[in-house]
Amino acid sequence: ALAAARRLYDRQRIAARVYAASGGVLLLLWIILELRRAFRGADMSAAAVGLFEGACYALVFLAAALTMAAIAKRRAISQAEGPFTHDLLGVSRGFAWFCLVAAGLILLVLRHPWWGLQDSDGSNALSTLLAVLAQPLAIALTLFLGRALSRSRAVEPARFAAASAAILFTWSFGHAAIRWFYHRGYMDNGAPLMQLEGLAHALWPLALVLAASAITARAPGRDTVRAYLYDLQAIWASAIWPAFAFAALGLWLLFNPWWGLAPADVATIPAAILAFAAYLGAAWMSGAAPDVPRLRWAEWLERAATIAIVGHLFFAATLLIRRLYHPADMADGAAGSVEMWVYSAVWALFGAGAFWLGMRRGDPLLRWAGLGLLLLTTLKVFLFDMARLDGVIRVASFVGLGLVLLAIAWAARRFAVAPPPAPGDLLAIKPSARRGRRYGRRQRSP
Repeated sequence: ALAAARRLYDRQRIAARVYAASGGVLLLLWIILELRRAFRGADMSAAAVGLFEGACYALVFLAAALTMAAIAKRRAISQAEGPFTHDLLGVSRGFAWFCLVAAGLILLVLRHPWWGLQDSDGSNALSTLLAVLAQPLAIALTLFLGRALSRSRAVEPARFAAASAAILFTWSFGHAAIRWFYHRGYMDNGAPLMQLEGLAHALWPLALVLAASAITARAPGRDTVRAYLYDLQAIWASAIWPAFAFAALGLWLLFNPWWGLAPADVATIPAAILAFAAYLGAAWMSGAAPDVPRLRWAEWLERAATIAIVGHLFFAATLLIRRLYHPADMADGAAGSVEMWVYSAVWALFGAGAFWLGMRRGDPLLRWAGLGLLLLTTLKVFLFDMARLDGVIRVASFVGLGLVLLAIAWAARRFAVAPPPAPGDLLAIKPSARRGRRYGRRQRSP
């Protein structure tokens, strides 16, 4: 069919197009059937599609799209005005869309190694590992496909779709690799999160966006390739928001070792150190989030980053205290009197430090964050410490809070920033300044 299409293209173009399309479809079906036979032998029609088998089908679709796009791009360079080249360029875009959708449906939904629809009893450690490793190959094929579709600096939907698919495959690969590291062959059995798995899942999207945006901004390339990189940068500029929010949601609520819905297990000392480092790393990455190029709503993200940094450090300090008093199980056990007092002391000092730093840096949001933490500490002292503490610890809680509030009042007066002068205000001029100005007027240039 392909040979007939080549012979008829100059004389009977419609028939040649039909032959070419039929030949391409038959070639793709032949490759898929041969792959099916390699996996299932004589039982091709009855056996279910396995996990790694489905990933191979997705790779075939991506490789076919890349091959057609590369041939079309080479033909566009050598024979730009030919009718076959014009048809091939249009077909390659549509075929790229089809293959991207098919591969994404297989790799991200039907046969994903974690949440796919495959039979979990038929998978093992090797098949899940191969399915996870197939996703980096899909990433590479999709990136090259996007580059092959970069034929001009104009907006190209197929090129943007390839960039989006590469990012989705990268995101999926990170979560699948984390899941396989903790569960191996049972990663698709619906087992709950274990150890520090939840914290790793919370940090992965944010780390991916920051690292990939930095690499994309520094990647060299010609004008046509730069257009593809601009597509990637536009996606990173929008993806930073959900990644940023998911990191805060995961570390503060979902996977928090104390009160999370799926709490991380930090019973061992190495696990506790890694969990504490995860919160510090989240604070650092939150501070780097506003540096993403071409950022959307940059001012709002800067404010959100300030709040996130304060929140990550605040929860890290709180969880560190909890870990010191409940090393075996942070989620179980009531807080004692001394522990409650330590929370109040650390929160008050943390809020005071945030307020002082905001005064020094002239950051009103940081000042208000510190005041908010001080208000939270005050409410805790009056509502909880007064009812649960007694004796010297109760007195120390009130005295310590009072001293911190007095220190805050002194710092507010000491480092207060004077308001800018109004347009009608008179400026105070020293006598020396008047003489200097008169002396300056007497000077004459030579």
